[in-house]
Amino acid sequence: MAENRVAVTLQLRNSTAETWTTRNPTLRVGEFGLENDTFRIKIGDGVRDWQHLPYLNKLDPSYFKYDTDGSLTFSDNFRT
Repeated sequence: MAENRVAVTLQLRNSTAETWTTRNPTLRVGEFGLENDTFRIKIGDGVRDWQHLPYLNKLDPSYFKYDTDGSLTFSDNFRT
């Protein structure tokens, strides 16, 4: 059976921690929100606003790097 591969780009809704706090949106159920200056993530429940959602984690910023075109990629420090 032939294997089919599809290139996929996953882009999370993102902004700075200050902007998230100021705008305080309500994320849709399952929608990810990334603080692109702290690398902290929240997942929406469709009910609670940003300030009332818990953080999923805290990512180590050394795991990521911004490319010259503004895209975020895994750095050489990332290990699975």
